[in-house]
Amino acid sequence: VFRKRMVAYSRWAGVAIVAAGVIIIERGSSSESIEKHDTRDVTIGVILIVIQSILSVFQDLSEELFMQASGSEVPATQMLGVEGFYGFAIGAIIYTAAAPHLTHIEDIDATYAKLVDNTNLCWWLLGLPLIFLVTGLFNIKATERTSAMTRNVWKTLRTVLVWVVALSIFYVGGNPALGEAWHTPESFVILSGFIVMTVGIFAYYSFP
Repeated sequence: VFRKRMVAYSRWAGVAIVAAGVIIIERGSSSESIEKHDTRDVTIGVILIVIQSILSVFQDLSEELFMQASGSEVPATQMLGVEGFYGFAIGAIIYTAAAPHLTHIEDIDATYAKLVDNTNLCWWLLGLPLIFLVTGLFNIKATERTSAMTRNVWKTLRTVLVWVVALSIFYVGGNPALGEAWHTPESFVILSGFIVMTVGIFAYYSFP
């Protein structure tokens, strides 16, 4: 709509199939989550995910419009830096305003003490920004080379990787507190959703 370009019906069908797969996965995951968490917490989590998804649409389309439609040759690193600057500035303002009301959620002193006592957490703290940097660069380059829609269709595959890794950690890691166990029938529902989603990705990319 924003780019005023025609998209093949086969690609719209692929997007619809992917969306159906995501809904199936969400239904199966919600059934598991309700057993572990309060229904209210699960509902709030879903609402936050929907809001994040809507905001992500504007972010991805803005990147595509700026990098492709405007014809500007902006490096991916510069685009990522601009996004990071605005995100940090806005986040700092929101956190400063909301911090007095969020003290019961996070104790900064306790967090700092935990980091001092556990050096492994310090390595995670240093490694995560690097991971976010590489991920952000790849996302922006993908949008530059293809489109925001193509990027997000393929990004759904990361849910498959997250689920497989979580299952592997649970059964191979030897620590039942980590990872995710296989639940019947919920995990079969999730697996069927992944299959539907994969079919949608194939339909989107194979029939342009």
